[in-house]
Amino acid sequence: MADIASRDNQVKIVYSTAAHVAQDEAPIFLTGESGTDKTSLARHIHQQSPRKNGRLVVVTLSEMPPAQMDRLLFGQEDPNDSLLGLMTLADNGTVFLRHVEHLTVNAQRSVLMALEEGLIYPVGSRVALNISLRFIASSSTNLRALTENGAFREDLYARLTRINLSLPPLRETKSDIEGLVNDYLTRAAKHLGKTFRSVDNSALECLKAYPWPGNIAELRAACTLLAHLTRGGYVVMDSLPNHLRLAGDVFTQSEVFPDSPLGEAERYTLIKALACQAGDVEMVAEVLNLSPEDVIIKSRAYGLDPMDFQTPGAPGSVVVPGLRPFSQDELRSQA
Repeated sequence: MADIASRDNQVKIVYSTAAHVAQDEAPIFLTGESGTDKTSLARHIHQQSPRKNGRLVVVTLSEMPPAQMDRLLFGQEDPNDSLLGLMTLADNGTVFLRHVEHLTVNAQRSVLMALEEGLIYPVGSRVALNISLRFIASSSTNLRALTENGAFREDLYARLTRINLSLPPLRETKSDIEGLVNDYLTRAAKHLGKTFRSVDNSALECLKAYPWPGNIAELRAACTLLAHLTRGGYVVMDSLPNHLRLAGDVFTQSEVFPDSPLGEAERYTLIKALACQAGDVEMVAEVLNLSPEDVIIKSRAYGLDPMDFQTPGAPGSVVVPGLRPFSQDELRSQA
């Protein structure tokens, strides 16, 4: 969450626990689906810690070229091309390693040394630098599985995961959607020089019903788009992008009634699968026991475009229950 003004008890507990463990110096490991805003939680931990007057340096390892990782993280000692590393920039503060599974083998060894001995070696230097850091790391993958197949060091995993905090997906914290939408729309409208006034009830219910496979990141991106589309500061149903309006309408229905026309039932199922799988045609095909070609043909027949469901912030494959449990077996049975 962008802050701790959450209505959801799960989120409140996570942030309350984070404030408590922030007083310790032990590393903290953050888990949760992609887009659940682990960076805001890391920022909260830093601000509640004794290191709050130091820097919080956020490092997105998935975007860092592996060949440059040592140089960027630990610096480089070179008469012609010296570089101050990100670890040094965070000295006496906190470093947040996002997507820690992307650490190279050599970088894993160096991070472990920084954790255990408080030392780093800039590239090209034989002299170690003393460093004092609070480590926070996150991953959207199963890091334990990576240690089991040897892709991630067991000793580093043990050090990083001494304290584990997990953020729930947005579909489990629906009570926060209204507040988040109002907050993000206000900010986005202000950035555009506009004034945001309100979201009408029907549009808000649609936003609450949509499964948000990309979690908060997807919601924030959608609000940025809505800020461009609104006129007069009001968000109404017609303001919503097609995929939100379609999927939201479907998810507000608890079921397809037995006497529904076959075409309506199939269209309902296809929309729900597209929303749950963020428009990933291959995953939709697997869930519905169809070929990808059939998914495309049926989508065109019903006037649907899988690309409409591939919104910014959404992962390629997420199973989402909607308003009630809606399993892959249920989807297959309705196909």
